[in-house]
Amino acid sequence: MLELQSGDGYQSPPAVLMGIWVKRFPLHFSKSRFSRSELSQIVSEFIALNRQRLQGSRPLSVSDLERMQQIRADLEMEFEGIDPTTALQSASRTKRRTLRVPAQLDAQIQAGGHKIAGSVLDLSDSGAFLHFDQHLEPGTPLLLHIEKSVRGAGVSVQGVVAWTRDEQNSELPRGVGVRFQNLDIDQQLALTSIVENMLTSI
Repeated sequence: MLELQSGDGYQSPPAVLMGIWVKRFPLHFSKSRFSRSELSQIVSEFIALNRQRLQGSRPLSVSDLERMQQIRADLEMEFEGIDPTTALQSASRTKRRTLRVPAQLDAQIQAGGHKIAGSVLDLSDSGAFLHFDQHLEPGTPLLLHIEKSVRGAGVSVQGVVAWTRDEQNSELPRGVGVRFQNLDIDQQLALTSIVENMLTSI
């Protein structure tokens, strides 16, 4: 289970965010379908494949890519408490190529000439879901700064709003899905490091 720790840039969420987490990520508040050792092995296998994908001297084989996608889907369904024997793959989960992991990271967003304080509620090395009160339209460019935390060094990345969610239309938190853009190798490695640190704390 991901631990909600105190530290620079990483704080135990207030009650409203705890309620959001219970709804979004039931794994953290209920029994996993994997044993601790099984989950650890799956996470280790994913991290090894992802490092090879990003830093390896040769591309992953077709079978490795297929295995990586299967692990990604299994872990995301595990995080969300979805029964894989009865669930249909959502379009977003099927199309997504990188693993999205639950997060609670302080963030600063610059968009439309405004600076906005918010939280990263999930993160991959290609995008994030940002929770904050201000509405941003899809297509809005932004600069996201993830604060330094116990999960890793801070990092600033450019992105664009891919979709929005208004709280009044959903039980899930208000915010925006962001697709990262123009990542250099240092930004990519910093994001991957944060994701890996969160994964290994499960």
